[in-house]
Amino acid sequence: MASLTPILVSVLSLHVKVILALGLLTACGGRPSVEVPSHVISNDSMVLVLTDVHLVEGAKMGQKIIGDKRSLGMYYDKIYTKYGISKARFDSSYSFYAAHPGLMEELYRDVLDTLSIIEQAPPRTPLADPNEDAELINNNPANQQLKKRLQDSLR
Repeated sequence: MASLTPILVSVLSLHVKVILALGLLTACGGRPSVEVPSHVISNDSMVLVLTDVHLVEGAKMGQKIIGDKRSLGMYYDKIYTKYGISKARFDSSYSFYAAHPGLMEELYRDVLDTLSIIEQAPPRTPLADPNEDAELINNNPANQQLKKRLQDSLR
């Protein structure tokens, strides 16, 4: 998606810096084994949530949602609903990962990989036949990878 590239560049530039900083912090010593508590959103699910968060933030920051007067908070609420989590659980989980740089680095590496898959997907053009459009979406390799990742995270 050529139009998505400037959004991803602006959103990801900050996150790349964060990942590099986290990498420097963890490079000096071995990564300690940290068990993720059960109340924390799993890494795979958090990757999906953060991917959606960054896509929405990028679109709003890049003003790609023309005429959209809704607040960013409304979009966050939709993301929380989509994944069946609360804002408090997301915030708590994000704080946990932020307190463990090695885990946060892994998390954002996966987010960047997922955003790259989305960016590499061919542009989608609307078709006259909705069934044909749905078939194209379902057969798109990038969508299949994301669908598999979502299914795996829900197990």
